[in-house]
Amino acid sequence: MRVGFEELKDVQLYRGAVGEYVCTMLYMLHTMNSCWDWDHSLLAIAATTGLAVAVNICMFFHVSGAHMNPAISLGFLANGSISLVTFASYVIAQLLGATSGAAIVNMSQCWKAAGDATCGMVTPDAESPISAVVALEALFTCFLMLQTLSSAADLRHRFSVPGMAAVIGATVSFGILILGPVTGAVFNPARYTGPAVVSRDVGLVWVYWVGPMAGSLLAVPLYIRVLRPEDGTPGEEFTLDKSTTNT
Repeated sequence: MRVGFEELKDVQLYRGAVGEYVCTMLYMLHTMNSCWDWDHSLLAIAATTGLAVAVNICMFFHVSGAHMNPAISLGFLANGSISLVTFASYVIAQLLGATSGAAIVNMSQCWKAAGDATCGMVTPDAESPISAVVALEALFTCFLMLQTLSSAADLRHRFSVPGMAAVIGATVSFGILILGPVTGAVFNPARYTGPAVVSRDVGLVWVYWVGPMAGSLLAVPLYIRVLRPEDGTPGEEFTLDKSTTNT
């Protein structure tokens, strides 16, 4: 694991953090607005969220990698793709972006909810045990991290950035369709934390940090031992050097 103090002098660190802030905020605007009860089916929410992920990856991949998710950033840290300094700056930017996006939606939409202070929040099924929610969030985040690492590695072989974005977006949509009715299908600590902070309802924040972060860490050794291409090297995925930014 690289600490990366030297990156504090590199403008790319701050450019990447700004990119993470903006793309996470945009992601929240799309996903939260899709979660309102009025005529929005689970399929519509899944499609909107997956498209938001794909579009943001296409827009911001060359800037920061378009993680939008502390769990994804943790996976790339554990894989050696980013330094500890970059990880910290990304997570801070993601949380600020998620909170900003949630606040914007709260101001623009909550009046329709007759004073519902939890507008836009994702909640698990009331009958689902918390332990099951944590385990399922971890399991699917592990799958999402494996897909992300594999797609990022394939970017150097056969995928274009739009192709990679489409695969990752479809994976997120698939997870929402499967787990949405049970866990809320968050897979992203920032996605839950932003609305929770704005709504002042942080009781379940730990659930959506522990599950996704644990799943992401589980995915890295599985990827390294099973899925990484034979000609791949540790840490090459999502490294923002000339070979990726010019794709």
